[in-house]
Amino acid sequence: MLIEGFCVNAPHPQNELDVAPGWLSRMPDGELAAGELPLFDDVRVTWAAAVLGGLQGRQILEIGPYEAYNTWQMEKAGAHVTAIEASRVNFIRCLIVKNLYNLKARFLLGDALQHVENNALLQPDIIWLSGVIYHQLDPVGMLRACTRATDSLFIWTHYFDDQKIAANPGDQHFFDPERNRWEDVGSLRVQLHCRAYRHTVGDVFSGGASDHAFWLSRSDLFATLEALGFRRITMGVDNPDHPNGPACFFVAQRS
Repeated sequence: MLIEGFCVNAPHPQNELDVAPGWLSRMPDGELAAGELPLFDDVRVTWAAAVLGGLQGRQILEIGPYEAYNTWQMEKAGAHVTAIEASRVNFIRCLIVKNLYNLKARFLLGDALQHVENNALLQPDIIWLSGVIYHQLDPVGMLRACTRATDSLFIWTHYFDDQKIAANPGDQHFFDPERNRWEDVGSLRVQLHCRAYRHTVGDVFSGGASDHAFWLSRSDLFATLEALGFRRITMGVDNPDHPNGPACFFVAQRS
């Protein structure tokens, strides 16, 4: 029970989770009341670990940890994780998970793109971009900065597909072609597709810092990575029928 900001219950892990309502994740022990999704058992982490030759001792920069579920898995696999979260409420959730499960990971609050661009000596073994690229106002800038800092990326992202959008009238009004723009990557030119966010429901919001973001098509995403020197693409799953828009995950490495 909370009275004017004070907790009058005996100390209990549930009190900590209740500080930040709106969890999507089910906690790994399964005994605490949070969300319903089994995100602490994410196949994307185990898949990427196999592709990358294991995570033991690897330095990982995780961008957008959300509720620290991938952080928890990567640390269990032996990785040393620094995670940057821009959302204040998600940052608090990450600290709660860190406290509940004694994580050694370091969580930073702020803009990840500025952090990567302003730290020339930053050289993590892996940069982890799960649910990040499609929330960016400058997705090409994010990819450009990350490819300068590391030789290995994990990416899970939604992508633009004009045929899928045309076939789903319910999604069409989220995209505004008049606000699309083009971006040059060396001799390559890619199109950025403007997408507005859905209306926020209750305490749950999964988005970026603006009211819109820009999506790349899958072909432009891969072409951008290739132009930046990341020509080794190991595809995990490509799901063009994902309910929130076509999505895929993969590992990209410098050739």
